[in-house]
Amino acid sequence: MNVIYSTKTPSYQYDDTLIIKDMWDLGVSGSQIAMSIAKAQKIHQLSPLMGWSIRIVVSEAHLGKFKETDRETNLDRLKFLIRNFKQPEFQVTYTIVTVEDIPYKDTEVFTSLWPFEKQWIGDGDHVMVYRPSGVGFDSYTVKTRGIPIPAAYKYNVVEFDYEDPWDELIEKLIHCKCVVSERTTLAALCLFTNTPTFMVSQPKLEMYLDGEMRPLLYGNGNLGMSWNIDHYINNRVEQKYFDAPFKNINGDDLEDEMRNWLGR
Repeated sequence: MNVIYSTKTPSYQYDDTLIIKDMWDLGVSGSQIAMSIAKAQKIHQLSPLMGWSIRIVVSEAHLGKFKETDRETNLDRLKFLIRNFKQPEFQVTYTIVTVEDIPYKDTEVFTSLWPFEKQWIGDGDHVMVYRPSGVGFDSYTVKTRGIPIPAAYKYNVVEFDYEDPWDELIEKLIHCKCVVSERTTLAALCLFTNTPTFMVSQPKLEMYLDGEMRPLLYGNGNLGMSWNIDHYINNRVEQKYFDAPFKNINGDDLEDEMRNWLGR
């Protein structure tokens, strides 16, 4: 293994090791880091920690750009996540190491809503809209991509997609009024910043569970369907159903939903 980045002097002993094959996938890299920090916080609540060190193992072949049109590399984006996740009361440190190849698939889980340091303010005059794409999430039986959303463009719109640098994107997100998005893992940045988001599909992609319609979200759906999602509140982890300001709506209802949210 070759150490390529560390927030402290690298050590041979780590509290947790994450093996991330698809490091370009925010739903994979972001969720694994969030879950490791949340695990540390649970330990800390049982027996106080002085610190928590995470080793992140990635493939040498995946350090560059996911697409040539991207304005930053996969490694840049992994470092972005490391810099932006909120530090708990104890210090979390990170080391990124490379190996030639990772022969395993990533496990699709997302059970910890560990926050970014920067959280939604909503003091801007713009609405963020994900640039439509014709690919992705084609295993769903409902339409989740390429849905016309003319209602959003009645407002001051700032478009975004994976090509945008994440530092710039976060600044736009935390000041926007809301986000309108297709089903993309890039919306995880909205989750980590607690930004109000309308995720459009045709029809809605949700399930009735414990007396309430709940959205089906990333990967295997754990984030929307599980009752024991980790929430970091008042320096403690609490477990409950997903309650971020995300709303899955039918694309045909977007105009009414935005009018209700924005009051105009």
